[in-house]
Amino acid sequence: MYDLQKAGWAKRIPAYILDVILLFILAVGFAALISVIADYDGHFETYTNLYQGYMEKVQTETNVDLNKDIPVYGDDSYPEDSALYLELVEKVFADVGYDLRNGAPAAGADTTQYNQAVAKFNEIGNAKYTAAVEKFNALIGEDEEAQRSYNLVVNLTLVMVTLGFLLSYLILEFILPLVFKNGQTIGKKIFAIGVMHTNSVRVNGVAMFVRTILGKFVFETMVPFYMIFAIVFMGTGIVGIILVALLVVLEIVCICVSKTRSPIHDLIAKTVVVDMNTQMIFDSTDALMAHKQEVHAEEVERQNY
Repeated sequence: MYDLQKAGWAKRIPAYILDVILLFILAVGFAALISVIADYDGHFETYTNLYQGYMEKVQTETNVDLNKDIPVYGDDSYPEDSALYLELVEKVFADVGYDLRNGAPAAGADTTQYNQAVAKFNEIGNAKYTAAVEKFNALIGEDEEAQRSYNLVVNLTLVMVTLGFLLSYLILEFILPLVFKNGQTIGKKIFAIGVMHTNSVRVNGVAMFVRTILGKFVFETMVPFYMIFAIVFMGTGIVGIILVALLVVLEIVCICVSKTRSPIHDLIAKTVVVDMNTQMIFDSTDALMAHKQEVHAEEVERQNY
């Protein structure tokens, strides 16, 4: 049939899952290869050693362990025999006159001074922790080797992920579909579904490139990745989260609202996923028109008969 025979979700979903698994496996492989070539582990180890060295230096000078949370009275992060705990208790005793090492007052006793001491402990602990963080940031920020290693690690991470996915998409979602024909990936071929233009004409290289690189790679993969990366490493916060959520909503809306139930990559490439067992695909628009004329002629002949 030359009219649209859309592939059902029972075939599309497992085909999609298989293709995603293969894509990630190949992307990880390419990323690992780039990592070896660029000596990613070496740069990461250099930065980690410098990072830990400054963490230990700050802890030695301030008694604050930046691997732990802000010191709060009653929290087990800093035991009662730790240097920071004892230092804070002594400062509280000097300011408030209550020794927290004695614990809380007996039941029924006045707890005013105890509560003041706890509040003071938390206040001093927060200030000391903040000062330690600022000291650490100043130390590592002034170390050119640490900054160079950090920038290399971040940039190489972006390069590894970008090239890993790009090469994987090119092989699995562009080259193989052109080899298999009808836009079939490994998953689509196994489940007997394919890709064609919305007018029933066989998909060409240009459409597959737009569908794969612009749609899948850029818009549906790398844009969300860079947004999430910015949230984690650049502190975009709620703005980045909202943008990622809007992108997901847009994808869902496209699938639910479009006539062909197609995601973004199919809409921009003007393609559709079809069932290869029932769909008729033509090599060109001329072939499609010739078939329509032939069908029309047969219908006219039957009517005359």
